[in-house]
Amino acid sequence: GVGIQIGATTTPTLTGLLAASATLTYTAIVPNSAQDQSFTVPGLLSTDGLAMALPLPNSIGLTFTSYFAAGNGTIGTVSVRAANVTAASTVTPGAVTVGMKAWRTT
Repeated sequence: GVGIQIGATTTPTLTGLLAASATLTYTAIVPNSAQDQSFTVPGLLSTDGLAMALPLPNSIGLTFTSYFAAGNGTIGTVSVRAANVTAASTVTPGAVTVGMKAWRTT
C-alpha cells in the first residue's frame, strides 16, 4: 500500500479493506528466541497495508509482530512472530487469537 508521505501532493484513496482472525498456538519460547505462526487472508496482496490487533499480553516479556510471509494476486500469507524478550525466563503463551486488518490504496 501507499502511505501518506510528508511532502506528498496527493492523498491515497482507499480501494479495499480486508479483515480476518486466527487462533495461533505457540509452545514454550525460551529467552531471546522467537516462534512464527502463519495463516492466510483471502485476497491479501503483499503490497497491502497491514495492522494487527491482539488481546492484552498474556505473558510478561512476550512481544508480537506481524509480517507478510508471501503474497500474490489471490492469496496472501501473514506470519505472526512471538518473541520472548525476557532474558531470564521461558514463556509459555499457549493459544493467542490474532485479528488482522489490511487496506489497499491507490
